[in-house]
Amino acid sequence: MDVLEKRLEKTPGLVLLFAISAVLLLEESSEIAATFRVFVVAWSLYALSSTLDRILFDALYGPAPRDRNQSWWTSLRKILLYSYRDLETMRDRAKETLRLEDVTGVYQRAKQRILEKDEERAKAGREKVWQKELASSLFWSKFARSLVLPSLLILLVAKLPQFGWSWLVPILDWLGHLGFGADFAHARERLEILFQHPAIAGIICVVSLFIYVALRIVHMQKLYCEVSKRSA
Repeated sequence: MDVLEKRLEKTPGLVLLFAISAVLLLEESSEIAATFRVFVVAWSLYALSSTLDRILFDALYGPAPRDRNQSWWTSLRKILLYSYRDLETMRDRAKETLRLEDVTGVYQRAKQRILEKDEERAKAGREKVWQKELASSLFWSKFARSLVLPSLLILLVAKLPQFGWSWLVPILDWLGHLGFGADFAHARERLEILFQHPAIAGIICVVSLFIYVALRIVHMQKLYCEVSKRSA
């Protein structure tokens, strides 16, 4: 159990996702093995959802190449995407503050700088900036991100019978052989309203996606502002 506690403490958003998974999957008389299965489910959803950073957020809000001949995609993003132009300006300021040659990797360097400064503040008995100003937006962004794919999956499972979904049977059988069959059946009973009204799952998916992206933008803007201000 110590392994689970350490992993939960280190991963933003996973604690809340684990708690929700436990409510959906566990019964009062569940054994310890079931707790580990719930952790596997929560961690798998969290890890799978993290791919949205690369395939969605970075594709939309990732830094553009810093050259004079900007691509049509960069120009389009600056016109259409909310706060993209401001985020790029803040990246440039952080890059100059950190004395980097390019904006590639500026987020990790900015985060590292703040955490290093926080260690000095902690030794001086002062409050850490990361925990006070930056951690909450990242936490809730990652939690919202972890709800996107499960709600989308519920929507698909609820709608697929209309088009034929025999290809899912082997997957469900495979999960059953691994010991997850009863757990997912129990979860489906508690989420029956979402399967009966898949539009609710669709709304959850869209809202979670919006919150994930919006809070990630807020987090990055605050980070770049903090590193530029405190390193000046």
